[in-house]
Amino acid sequence: MPVALLDYDGYICKSFYANKEDMMDFSKAKKILNDLVESAIYKSMEYFKCPRDNLKVLKIISGHSWKKDIYPSYKRTRKRDEYLGMYRQIISERKGVIKVEPLEADELLIILNDYIKDFEDGKCIVFSDDKDLRYYADTYCKINITEKVVSQDPQALIYNQLAQMLIGDKEDNINGVPKVGEKTAHKILSQCGYTLKNVIQIFKEKEVDIDMTLRDLLLVVPLSETYLNDVDAAYKVANSILNGTKPNDLDVHNAIIGQIEYIRDNVMEVYNDKN
Repeated sequence: MPVALLDYDGYICKSFYANKEDMMDFSKAKKILNDLVESAIYKSMEYFKCPRDNLKVLKIISGHSWKKDIYPSYKRTRKRDEYLGMYRQIISERKGVIKVEPLEADELLIILNDYIKDFEDGKCIVFSDDKDLRYYADTYCKINITEKVVSQDPQALIYNQLAQMLIGDKEDNINGVPKVGEKTAHKILSQCGYTLKNVIQIFKEKEVDIDMTLRDLLLVVPLSETYLNDVDAAYKVANSILNGTKPNDLDVHNAIIGQIEYIRDNVMEVYNDKN
């Protein structure tokens, strides 16, 4: 069955700020939210050429991030809107909204996207305005009624993932390699090769502290199957969600640990190499 994966935090923010007349009038924001969701459903039906009854729609929101527990500076400088928080709380209590502690929405969306791609004929669309998610989803659409679904080159996605590791994300307090933007990141990697080891080698050559390199990579990389030791645990989480059941806490824990170990082992190998 085709699946529409909605970054519901993005939908909540989009509908809240689109209601410029009165941000305290949540009824108008809810109407905008419903219109955006219906648009995603229609686009999915059209893309997959399927009726509504044959389309699964998953609305994913973030839990309290495990990344913030390890690195309190993560996303610390993001501005908070009290009214947006109230609105999000109301919407998050709706039936059918999916939250898995302590994962962020992008981690769940990518786990689901990977699982569906490998075991469900790859029939899914990720709907989000998050540029990082765009680098992990073969089929993607931004959150807007006028946006179109796009299919992306899987090889280009990998290149963008690795470049993003070098760039970091200043909005989330992820520094990346100093003075490396998008063009420079792709230029460097096109010369030495698009691999995780080469990304880490660049951090090392630019004299970024090993602890800071590990921190940045753990914060910028979501739970993609590409960067996990324990893919089975992540897939069990995805399978549970698709079947409408609560994921096992141990599977969630093992998926997180699987990524920490994978990134840590690669960073340690490069930084301990004396050549």
